[in-house]
Amino acid sequence: MERRARGLLAALLCGLALAVQGCGGDGDGGTQLSGAEMVPADVPLYMSIDTDLQSEQWQAAQALLDRFPDGDRLLERLKDELADEEVDFERDVRPVLGPEIGVAWLDVQDEDAFVGLMQTDEEARLIALLEKGDDPFVHTEIEDWTVFAKTQATLDRFRQQREGDKLSGSDAYEEAVSSLPEDALLKLYFGGPQAQERIRSMLSEEGLPQGLAQRLGDLRSAALALTAESGGVRVEADLVTSSDLDLETYEPQVPQSLPAGALVYVSFANLDEPTRQILEAVEDSFPNFDEQRRQAEQAFGFSIEGDILPLLENEGAFAIYPARPLPAFVLALSDEEGRATQLMDRVAALLQLGDEATRRRHQVEGVSVTELAFRDEGFSVFYAAIDGLFVASNRRENVVAVDDDRNKLADDPVYQAAREGAAAEGGTIAFLYGNLKDGLPFAFDFAEDRGETVPAIARENTRPLESALISVTQDGNRFELSGFLAIE
Repeated sequence: MERRARGLLAALLCGLALAVQGCGGDGDGGTQLSGAEMVPADVPLYMSIDTDLQSEQWQAAQALLDRFPDGDRLLERLKDELADEEVDFERDVRPVLGPEIGVAWLDVQDEDAFVGLMQTDEEARLIALLEKGDDPFVHTEIEDWTVFAKTQATLDRFRQQREGDKLSGSDAYEEAVSSLPEDALLKLYFGGPQAQERIRSMLSEEGLPQGLAQRLGDLRSAALALTAESGGVRVEADLVTSSDLDLETYEPQVPQSLPAGALVYVSFANLDEPTRQILEAVEDSFPNFDEQRRQAEQAFGFSIEGDILPLLENEGAFAIYPARPLPAFVLALSDEEGRATQLMDRVAALLQLGDEATRRRHQVEGVSVTELAFRDEGFSVFYAAIDGLFVASNRRENVVAVDDDRNKLADDPVYQAAREGAAAEGGTIAFLYGNLKDGLPFAFDFAEDRGETVPAIARENTRPLESALISVTQDGNRFELSGFLAIE
């Protein structure tokens, strides 16, 4: 039965992929009922794929797929997958594609408790596809939708649950999807009491006490949409929580100080209050934690509240740059008062006292750089305070580069295009940037230097990928993610 499930999924995905090439059905979108109006309000997960092949979305998707050398080969492999399941695309799949394919997961504890929903003008052919093989899907018709599942029990459960409220009328669903685009190719919803309880259960399974898991698992609902554009794929997502956490928006300034050429860049700020709340939750869950923390702070000579949390109030960043034999890792913190440098000096003194490392100071191009060398581990950490910025790295060159006024990340054309594509020109509470154009070849070379084999097809079919950036903002209890995958 699992093989049949994979076969049908391959059939539907193949149908969509081939539809991008203009080989699919003629779904008209029209005024037909949305799948969200069909499924029960309490489903923890619902996915909808638009198959209106006349839309600008599908035309954009086709243009993007054409940029990959093996786009056609991918379609042939999907066809082969179907053939292995005794399914022929032309005969069995293409005729049944309608305007929308929906998948609803009824129970997060049961991986088989899903139902599929389709509307089609070729219901007989769809039923024939569902009934193929030794373990056919069970199916029924509800309000002009063909609904199918792996077992009759799941189908019966779906019928029973949908007698109540529907997902489209759910407050949690409306909260999550209200600001997402209408014309997305794919929409995904995750939420409701089941989803929240599952998150808390997973946290507990990882060893967190029940009280801490309850406080951290406060996601009410989430939704994601993917849309195709001429320059790439846009990702928009909303996460609605029951937390009262309020993160302050900031305008990123550190990219104006760090050098261009970062392969990965993570920006953050105002993390002092979230960290404080996590510590409070841990203290509530572990009775001895507070005392153990005080003992550790006394032993090391600095405190979380007085020395570490103040550093998290300001903007910071973590970046990765290309280098050999290891990439260069850079941590930068806005630090006008020099607290980070003082803290690192104390840590370095303790490590040197314990004979764990040696500390040396270097004057490099007018910059005073401290080296903390770990003899047994064979590496060093270099750090310095430069123009109100604390910078630390495993390579001295990357620390000194901050003092050079030329070639800053903010002026990097790949970085600029990524921010523009993701509509991230403004305030944020955090963002993640990746230079895929240079980063993927570097990662492939790095893997091969260590004896790994990177297929030529991987290099060829990732070459069109330019960059990716995701920026996060907050509006009350809603966290909004806006991202863009740029494709040349």
